[in-house]
Amino acid sequence: ACLNLLRAAQLDRHFSAVWGMHHGNGTPAGVYKSSTGWKVFEPPFGSIPDHKAHVLHSIAECPSNWFPQVAENVQGLPSVLRPEEILLVDDVRTNFQSGGTTAATAKKVFRCCKVARYDAPSFRDMGFVRDMGGIGAHNEEDYRTLVEFANRPWAFNVDCKAQCLERTFEGAEKKPPVKLLIFDFDGALTLYTFMPEDPRCSTDLKFTPNDSVKQRYVQYNFETPYLEGSRVDQLVSLLNCLADDPDTGERRVLAILTINEAGAIAVLNVLRMAGLANSFSAIWTLSTRIGQPGGVYQEGKEWKTFTLPQQIAEGHYKPSVIESILASPSAWFPQSGNAPETQVLTDLSLPNIVLVDDERETSSHQETEYQAVRHCRVASYDDEYRDQGLLWHMGGLGAKYVEDYQTLLSFVRQPWQHAEVQMPSRPSFCFGVSDGTDHPIELQRSKTEEDLARRLPQFLKQKDLQVLARPRFSTVD
Repeated sequence: ACLNLLRAAQLDRHFSAVWGMHHGNGTPAGVYKSSTGWKVFEPPFGSIPDHKAHVLHSIAECPSNWFPQVAENVQGLPSVLRPEEILLVDDVRTNFQSGGTTAATAKKVFRCCKVARYDAPSFRDMGFVRDMGGIGAHNEEDYRTLVEFANRPWAFNVDCKAQCLERTFEGAEKKPPVKLLIFDFDGALTLYTFMPEDPRCSTDLKFTPNDSVKQRYVQYNFETPYLEGSRVDQLVSLLNCLADDPDTGERRVLAILTINEAGAIAVLNVLRMAGLANSFSAIWTLSTRIGQPGGVYQEGKEWKTFTLPQQIAEGHYKPSVIESILASPSAWFPQSGNAPETQVLTDLSLPNIVLVDDERETSSHQETEYQAVRHCRVASYDDEYRDQGLLWHMGGLGAKYVEDYQTLLSFVRQPWQHAEVQMPSRPSFCFGVSDGTDHPIELQRSKTEEDLARRLPQFLKQKDLQVLARPRFSTVD
C-alpha cells in the first residue's frame, strides 16, 4: 500500500525498500527494488523489539536482511553499515530512542530529523485534522535543511536555549510594554512534572508535607542535575524581577496556564514547596478532575479558589484563554478593584502579553486572531533523568542553559529587540553522540507540539515517604 501511494506521486524511484512494522495479517511486511523491479519479502521484525531504534540497529548489523538486493550487488547499497551512518526522518520523537536499562534493550538513533507536526483547522474538504505533518508542508527550507544535514550532520549544534520572538503586529513601532506573563507549568517551570498522590495536595490550600517529601518533590520537579547551583534560587530571583522590576520600576502580573488533572490547588502546593508561588497572581488549570478547582488567585498574601469562566476550544486553548482575558481580565483575575493586578491590567491588549512555554504550537503557522505576538519558547529535550531512566518531553527554563533567565528578563524589558527573529523551522534535532571519530555529532533539535497540549501530569508513588517510584502515568498522544 505504501509503495503504491509513492508510485501515485512518482516518488517510488527514490527508494530501495519499504518496510511496514504494523502490517495487517496476510499482507507483505516489506518490498524491495531489485534489478528487475519491486519484489515482496519478509523483513526480520519478529527477531527484534518493536521499536524503530532497534530496527535501525538491526539494519546496521546485517543490511542484507533488510535489503535483499544486496546479494545482486546493486550499486549504492552498502554491505556493511554502522548505526551512526543511518539517518531516520520521522515525525514521532519517541521513535528516536527506546527505553531500557541494558545495551540490548536501550537503543538510540544517532542521526535523526524530526519533522514538525501540527493541527490543521481546515484541511481541504476534511475540516479540522489533528497531528498532521509532512516535511516541507509549511516551510520550503525544510528540503534544503535536510540535504545539508545529510551531507554535514556534525554541523548541526544541539540547542537547549530558550528562544524569544516578537511577531510583527500593528502598532509595534509604539513599543507597548509587557504587562502580563503567562507561564506553562509542565516543562517550562518544571523539568518534568511529578505530583504528590496525597489527596490533600489537590484540595487543601494549606497542605504542608513533611520535609523529606517536600525536598524530594522540589528536587525532581525544579532542580536541575545538568548544571551547578540551585535552579530554584535563580527562578525565585527571576520571578521577583519580572513581577516587580528593580531596574525599570515596572510592575507586571504573572500567571500560570497549564493542563493538569490534579487541579490548580495541587499546582499551587507544588510551587509552594519550592517557594515559587509568591510572584504569581493566578493559576489556571484545564482538564482538571471533577470536583477539583480549576483556578486559584492570590490577594494580599492569601490564596483563594475560583471557577474558570469558560470552556476552552479543543486544540486552541491558549488563544481561547487570551481572547477571554482580553474581553474580561477580572474574570481571570478576581482580585478586588484596588488590587495591583487590576491597575496593571488596565487597557490590556494582545501585545502586552508574553507566553512562556515549551510548546511549538504557540509559534506555529496555525494563525488565529488571538495568537500570541510575544513568546518565549523553552527548550525541550529527551534525557536520562536521575533514577527515572529515559524521559521524553523534558524542559525547564534554565535547566540546561543558565543564560535563559537573563534572556527572558531582557526580552520582557525590551521585546522589540527580538522582533523578526525566526523560531527554528528546520526539520529538527537529535542526540549528540559519537560517530566513531574524535568529534561528537551534535544535531539541532526543535520542539514540536506533539501531544503536549493534551499531556497529563506525572505522578510519583510514595513508599514510606522516602522512596519515589517511576511516574504512574505517561504522556498521552
